[in-house]
Amino acid sequence: MITYSFKLGKIHGRELKEGLREVSQRPLMRAAKLIQRAIQGSMRKAPQPGVPSRPGTPPHVQTGTLRADISILRRKQADGGYTVYIGFTKKAWYGIVHERGGRFHPARPFIAPAWKKEARRIKHQFRNLPLAQTAAIRRLNSRSFRRQTP
Repeated sequence: MITYSFKLGKIHGRELKEGLREVSQRPLMRAAKLIQRAIQGSMRKAPQPGVPSRPGTPPHVQTGTLRADISILRRKQADGGYTVYIGFTKKAWYGIVHERGGRFHPARPFIAPAWKKEARRIKHQFRNLPLAQTAAIRRLNSRSFRRQTP
């Protein structure tokens, strides 16, 4: 799960929050897609059908269901922000067993290593956000810098 939060001061906080929400939606989805591709790319086809991967390495692709089921879900929050979830659905429920291990199955993590591998590229997605081009900041600038006529 990607969590993106921020705190702002009281001066023009509402406009800044709106601007940040507006400008961060695209980089947030780009970051989620980077992680999704990294997760899917970490799973390799088994050398022979039915051969499991070594414990501690990403699971081998047997049928392709788990790899195809890695999905992105974007939910709008009550405050107008977004939360993005990356994972698998009920169709590939066994992904959690691969990620964390089970009673008779050693862990074969593939989500956490992909997150760590892509961390630098994810941070790069949020650099140089064009905050000044958002509607909220344009409204703020038009109000704050109005020329006072005598």
